[in-house]
Amino acid sequence: MKKIIVKTLCVSSISSLLIFPHSLWRDPCGIACSASPQLTEISKNIVAEKPQLSEAEIKELATNVTVKIFNNSDRGSGVIIAKNGANYTVVTNAHVIKPEKTYQIETSDGKIYQTKIITRGNSLEGNDLAVLEFTAAPNYPVIPLSSKPNLAEKEAIYAGGFSLEDGKITINRVKISLIAPKPFLGGYQIGYNSEIKIGMSGGPLLNKKGELVGISGLQSYPVLNTAYNYLDGDKPSPEKIEEFRQFSFAVPIETLVLVAPNLAIIPSEWKTGDNVASKVDSIAREITVRIDLQNKVNGSGVIIARKGQTYYVVTNEHVLKNKDNYQIVTPDGEKYKIEAKDITLAKGFDGAIPQGSRQRRVRKI
Repeated sequence: MKKIIVKTLCVSSISSLLIFPHSLWRDPCGIACSASPQLTEISKNIVAEKPQLSEAEIKELATNVTVKIFNNSDRGSGVIIAKNGANYTVVTNAHVIKPEKTYQIETSDGKIYQTKIITRGNSLEGNDLAVLEFTAAPNYPVIPLSSKPNLAEKEAIYAGGFSLEDGKITINRVKISLIAPKPFLGGYQIGYNSEIKIGMSGGPLLNKKGELVGISGLQSYPVLNTAYNYLDGDKPSPEKIEEFRQFSFAVPIETLVLVAPNLAIIPSEWKTGDNVASKVDSIAREITVRIDLQNKVNGSGVIIARKGQTYYVVTNEHVLKNKDNYQIVTPDGEKYKIEAKDITLAKGFDGAIPQGSRQRRVRKI
């Protein structure tokens, strides 16, 4: 086991993000740290908020961009997301269409057009989305994609689609009931408190800015509970399944990049290497360390500074309260013993900045 010197500063809460107005700041141990280029890059993506629309405006928009998809035996909904000259792009559920069949689209003005399937995901495995194209002379509106949905539970949204029962479009104001911790089969993740009727699969889920945030397609109380198996192979507990069954679910619109990555309208931040969330996740993995007590996981810490071969890690006081038998495990699996004499606890605080020596460079923020 390698040795590491740890000096601990405690803070009462580490739940807030502080933004420093200067390019340099000094940590409590007196070490100058440069502003993170990653945080600078993220800040560039902060833009003025788009104003919210009224409920009437959202319902009118949803009505104009939602289309009916059908042939002799199948029925579903879709939404117009792009236009290039007279060519229109529509996104729907993969389970709404079958690749060996042909389909027609009926637009909001009642006109009917032949469609072409551009790409289709796998509704039973990967992602239950498909992209169609039709050509039309009239100028139909398109729905903007929400590049950064940032959805939250209890948030008001709007769900729409054509019901097979009466053939009419329905637009309902609903609330997000839950967001699954990871996607189900088909990519479903956004749960909300409204029924998806037969024919409404492929319909839009809009936020209050009139942006597309998801595509509906998983009804509440499905016949098989395997609908809630996670995409990575895991299965939720029976209790969680019963909770999930109460709600309808939509595929987050960001999933479209996995099905149709070459669409011109795909926001750059959704693409591999450009996704800010992915970058942040990658950085977090590089700077987060594990703190063990007697070879058992006891807590975590974050590398925040480096001076020579000395690294400083912030954690909570209660993680190191005994000042004995601790070790730090770095992202590459290296282990360093924490000496009790090198842990400094400040009164009235519950955090820590461990200091240690090692040869390999670690990313710092």
